[in-house]
Formats: sequence, structure tokens, C-alpha cells
Amino acid sequence: MDRHGVSQGAESGGPKSDTKTDPHTTYDAIIVGGGHNGLVSAAYLARAGLKPLVVEARATTGGAATTETPWGLEFKVTALSYVMSLMPPTIVNGLRLAIRASAESFGAHVLTEAAVERVIVRNGRARGVALKDGRVFAAPIVVAATHPEITFLEQIDRSELPPDFVRDIERWRSRSGVVKINVALSGLPRFTSNPDLSPQQLSGSVELCHSLEYIERAFQDAREGRPAAAPFSDSVIPSTLDPTLCPEGTHVMSMFTQWVPHTWSAEPHTEELDAYADRVIELYDQLAPGFKASVIHRQVIGPHRMEQEYGLIGGNIFHGELSPDQLFHMRPAPGYADFTTPIRGLYQCSSATHGGGGVTGIAGYLCSRRILRDRRWRR
Repeated sequence: MDRHGVSQGAESGGPKSDTKTDPHTTYDAIIVGGGHNGLVSAAYLARAGLKPLVVEARATTGGAATTETPWGLEFKVTALSYVMSLMPPTIVNGLRLAIRASAESFGAHVLTEAAVERVIVRNGRARGVALKDGRVFAAPIVVAATHPEITFLEQIDRSELPPDFVRDIERWRSRSGVVKINVALSGLPRFTSNPDLSPQQLSGSVELCHSLEYIERAFQDAREGRPAAAPFSDSVIPSTLDPTLCPEGTHVMSMFTQWVPHTWSAEPHTEELDAYADRVIELYDQLAPGFKASVIHRQVIGPHRMEQEYGLIGGNIFHGELSPDQLFHMRPAPGYADFTTPIRGLYQCSSATHGGGGVTGIAGYLCSRRILRDRRWRR
């Protein structure tokens, strides 16, 4: 057995379970969490000939990058994500994403509304998962695409893990002061500084950021325990590139805004969030008169809802702060930035792993490569 718990003996054979296994509940790999990293990992494992199962607690896959229709089928928005970030051509071309309609098209089985109660561990090895509805699925490989706090402190008994690893996960910071605001517009904004910008010219970032001092003041407001009086916003208008997102002549705008106190993840703060969103829209209206009047619909998602509805602890869309002491070999714990865990057969590919953060799929891709390499080595 190597440092990462890869078995060199008979453990590489067929899976065992706490319940009797039949062909319909036994898989080669189970991916816990159907966010983009989990789906990428499942796709690569399926492409390599494995039989993977993706279990997702929500009614739909996609995680923080899911497309939703909060105002009816005519308008489509990405609830929490707002840019594709740095998804490499390796993944886009390798998985032929331009022609893929779903994870099932890769040969992966996807089970939604399947909340995991625990990862089954026996003799230091992952054996499958038990769902909250009583169903049990067996596999010799389990891939956690969920927040490390959920995976290691809720779904696995701490006695199965080394004490120093548990301490590292307990100390993992997932604070956030982000508020996501999505709006439907009756037309494109016309900015006073340049009122005749074309849709193509408005296809990049539309920032609400007057100066470095402006950003600093917004941050200090939240640090002092109140929502920013003048929030910062990194916004995009994806309908300038994809007209299928909304009816002709209208647009959708996705606003990644900051900051509110990180403690807001504990309570909804609905009224305060509405007032905060009002300020964001008013500030854009000062730069583009008529913007406020053009808002047809609005969706405001704060840290509490991010945690409760999407499984983002602390409302952190990166599954952990992107601070210097939580990057590279520290993500999410020293010695386990290579997608392994202290439990044999249990891997991790959440945004809290190395390369994670942002809609890139890199963590899922690299995790699948690690799994396939271990399987070849084992043989």
C-alpha cells in the first residue's frame, strides 16, 4: 500500500457492501455531487470504460454552474456562476462538449434528488455510499465533489480519518461576502460615457468599480459588520453572445457582487439583501440612465441561500477561500492536493482541491487521471 492508500493486494477486486449487492446497485465508481467538476470526472471515467454513477442531492445537476429559469422558461440564467473562467480546450475538445447534451451521453448514470447520508468505509477503504432514503450503492471507487466539510466531517465518521487531517479540514476557511444578482432587462444598458456600444462591445465584463478606494470601502463596510453601502460588481451580459437565453430584444445580466458580512451565511437577511440589490441597480443607473427602468425581473441570492440550497458552506462558491495559505499543496490539506484522501479508494475533485475555484473542470479532469493512473498501477 502506498502513501495514498492504494492497495497492492486483493482489495482491488470486486466491491463489498454493507448490504447485498446486485448488478443494479453496483458501479465501478460513484461520484458524490453533480457539479461541473463531478460531471467532468464522471465523463472521463466513463470514456475510459468504467461504469460511473453520479449522485446529486438537488433535483438537477450543474451545482453552482447550473442554468435555472426563475422567471419562467423564457429567461435562462446561471444561478451562481457568471463566467466560464479558464476551462481548458483539453476538456472542451476531449469530451466534445459542443455536441454533448447531458452526462448520460458519456455513459454515466446520473441520479438526482439523491442525498448521501454517508460514505461507506470498511477496513480503511471506501465501499460505496448510503443515501438518506435508505438505498445503498456499492463501488470500489468513490469521488467526492462536495465541500470538504460535508465530505469529511458529515458523511464520514471522524474516527476513520487521521486526527491531523481532521484538524486541517476543521480549520478550512469558507467565509464569503458574495451576493449573486441576476436580472432580466428590456434592452441593453446605454452608458453615458459611450451610449452607442454594440452587443459585441458589451459582451465582456461590465464593472461597477469606480476606483481601488471604492473597492476598499466596500470591503471595509462588510468587515465592520454591515453590507457595502456602494457594492462592487463584476457583471456580464451573456445574452449578447447567446440569444437563446431570453426573448428577442431582451437580455439577461449576471452580477457577481461584493460585499456583505460573512456572518450572513447563518441567516437569510432577505430585506437587507433586497436593499443591497437596490443599491447595485441604482449605481448602475447612475452610469447608464434608464437601467433601473429596464429591469423586468430580479433574482438575489445571498450567502445563506448559497449554503442551504446549493451546499456551498459559508456561501463560498470556491468551496474555500482562495487565500495564499489555502492554495497549491494546501488545498484542501497538506499531503492531499493530489486528489487522494486518507481513505483508500476515496478521491476528491471539488473546487476545494488543487486547480479548483472557478468554472474550469480542471479538478474533475485531474482527479479522473489520478484514478485511472492508480488503477493501471494496481494491475
